[in-house]
Amino acid sequence: MFGAQPLKPLPPAPYEFYYRYNDEDGPHDCRCHDWEVEQTFIKWEREYGAQRTLELMSKRYGEDYPQDGMALAMGTHSAYPDVWMIIGVVKMKPTRQPTLI
Repeated sequence: MFGAQPLKPLPPAPYEFYYRYNDEDGPHDCRCHDWEVEQTFIKWEREYGAQRTLELMSKRYGEDYPQDGMALAMGTHSAYPDVWMIIGVVKMKPTRQPTLI
């Protein structure tokens, strides 16, 4: 893990990925900075090509995840403290919080 060889940086995806969602403040277009989403593109592009990968990703992250249950992990960056961004896409089944009594 802490060997003498330098780490090789992961290649960035050639696209930026966004989620469009609504909340009480209205509609938002928010960039997704989740490295797993970008690396999914990198991996699948080698296997399926760019166009097919974009179609598959649109289905997975734009249809399947929202339908099955997901959450967006949101955060800010120190350089842009007022700009919220998606730092993680978490697949999770909706759960109902039990009563506390």
